[in-house]
Amino acid sequence: MDCNECADISDCNYHGKCTKQHCICYDDYFGNQCQFDYPCDALSSKIGAGCDTMSLLAMKGKFVRVYDRPLYVKHNLSEGLDFLLGNQADLNPDDDFLKGYLADLIPAKNNTRFDSKEMKGVLSDRTVVILHSGSRWLGSVMLHSEAIRFKRDLSEYHGFWEKAFDRGNTFLISDVSYEGTPDNVDFFRMYQQKQVERHTGLGAYGVLAPLVDLEGVGFFSCVSEDGYDCNDV
Repeated sequence: MDCNECADISDCNYHGKCTKQHCICYDDYFGNQCQFDYPCDALSSKIGAGCDTMSLLAMKGKFVRVYDRPLYVKHNLSEGLDFLLGNQADLNPDDDFLKGYLADLIPAKNNTRFDSKEMKGVLSDRTVVILHSGSRWLGSVMLHSEAIRFKRDLSEYHGFWEKAFDRGNTFLISDVSYEGTPDNVDFFRMYQQKQVERHTGLGAYGVLAPLVDLEGVGFFSCVSEDGYDCNDV
């Protein structure tokens, strides 16, 4: 029997039925063995500013999965990353992710103000995606069309990995985690990514800076988009 196969309901954690050696989960659970509670509607950053959240990416009433984990997205980055990073969004102007991202995107426009109409127009077509890589959660910026691509192709994205973990696109990475959702998982801000290519002795992820002061607190909280009032947090 393969590791993803079942023999009876106990192999599905009593959260689903074993049908033809595969678990069919009840509505409130998911996973190969129905081991996870159904993911929350949205994620809220514990250090973010404002009321914007990351939304569960869904299609036809079912959430989209990569490596059997949900994806969360935030479309339109014209207002920057304050909703995720709060006052850390520009903690060090030399390492500000979006400014560097835009400078690489439009090299001839490096002197254009970040808050200009032109820059906001470019960022309005960008999406932040939180997705699982098989062992860690990543936070990456993509074109809106690239994020929507996940709705069309639900297969594992080994061929897409290099795109998802592009050092110019990825700015967040979590601790190793095999949980079903990224809430209450510790995340790190990735710095000096370009230095990695210069063989400076940095690890594959560059310099990792914790996003919250206390280990184990986690970076995201689960919230319901319908009943979420950020003024109560």
